[in-house]
Amino acid sequence: MKDNNILSTESYVISFRYITIYHLVFGYINVYSWISAHTTYPSLYHDIMSAHEIHTRLIIVEGLPGSGKSTTAAMVAAELEARGRNVVCVDEGAADHPADVGDYDFPDFASERATILDTWRAFAAHAEPDTTYVFNCVLLQNPMCETMMRFGMNEDESRRYIGEITAIIAPLHPVIIYIDEPDAKSAIDGVLDERGDGWLNAVIDYHAAQGYGEAHGLRGYEGYIACLEERRERELRILRSLPVDSHIIAPLSDAKRISTVVDAIP
Repeated sequence: MKDNNILSTESYVISFRYITIYHLVFGYINVYSWISAHTTYPSLYHDIMSAHEIHTRLIIVEGLPGSGKSTTAAMVAAELEARGRNVVCVDEGAADHPADVGDYDFPDFASERATILDTWRAFAAHAEPDTTYVFNCVLLQNPMCETMMRFGMNEDESRRYIGEITAIIAPLHPVIIYIDEPDAKSAIDGVLDERGDGWLNAVIDYHAAQGYGEAHGLRGYEGYIACLEERRERELRILRSLPVDSHIIAPLSDAKRISTVVDAIP
């Protein structure tokens, strides 16, 4: 005999479904309202919905002199353009570089730091949203040449300065490509014919006659190579400590290998 005071199984299921939907919706409204009311709390919803929209807008190629930074940067830019991206590739030392200065003849590091950080802030603020910029040397090489080689600063001091730059460019979701050439002497020997004795004498003087080189009694060509070997070790340690997407690669030469590198760039 059926008891009319007892709901059927189907009724329980239907009721449970409505109750579950009600609590899910009501709970979501409460959570969303709480997050909206606490503006300093990170929006989980925004993070999830924006994750697929993260797009690298800055690629910086780094490495020792002669490792192929300019060539690699140009090939990366060409590959990105072939994939439909709007790309601006600016080589080291360009007069119109949007994130660097042409003259590093600062009287002291404090004035240099202030100028360089302001330059980076201006670039980050005005970078075109639909453009991917490809630079070289401006995150590691230039800061390391100045902090370590010129001013004789230690690794932690260099790291703090480079970390300041990294924080400024973080909204651009930068990717650092580091060309790791372990044989500094071979890299320099490989570009001597192209760059000439004038270039070699200038870089030897820059590295051996001030800062790090002077403090360690380094002289001549061999002293220059010793400076580069130590700089490479410091750069790799600093790079690995930075909160930035980075790829440490061997020197590249062919388009197929460049394409593989670009595949890993969002």
